[in-house]
Amino acid sequence: MKSLIRILFLLLFTWQLLACANTSTILKPQPILPPTVTLNHALFNSDQTEVSPNQPILELTEKQQQIFLANYQKRIGKGVRPDQALAEFLQSKLSSFTYYGETYDAKTAMRLNKGNCMSLAMLSAALAKIAGLEFDFIEVNSIPIFDKQGSLITAIPAARLTY
Repeated sequence: MKSLIRILFLLLFTWQLLACANTSTILKPQPILPPTVTLNHALFNSDQTEVSPNQPILELTEKQQQIFLANYQKRIGKGVRPDQALAEFLQSKLSSFTYYGETYDAKTAMRLNKGNCMSLAMLSAALAKIAGLEFDFIEVNSIPIFDKQGSLITAIPAARLTY
């Protein structure tokens, strides 16, 4: 009985080796082609305003500057640190700020009191510039804001201003 099991095991093992040896098809790796992207230009509004490199996106109107400076100077007069005075002004604006999918320049974001996180970063930068504070932008690792127009979905990364 033991010899029969050994013979069966030996036959099975030999059969597996022969099966592997008879494989004649050699698979060649197929080159991976990059996907082709075709844009449907009808999905984009042709009436959207383009931002030129010379357009002052971090500037406010005279009236907006006066509103900020009056509030800012009042807080500085009370002994509040400059960066804290700016943060408190922004906090008072944010109570009614509407987070919206559009990106606006600083003056439009302040006038409409709405925009996405990039609009808020530009408004914050404009105020820091007026206050004479040094600032920098940092990309935040968070869930991006998605905007859908027709069947096109775009992702907008979040940004934060540091000063």
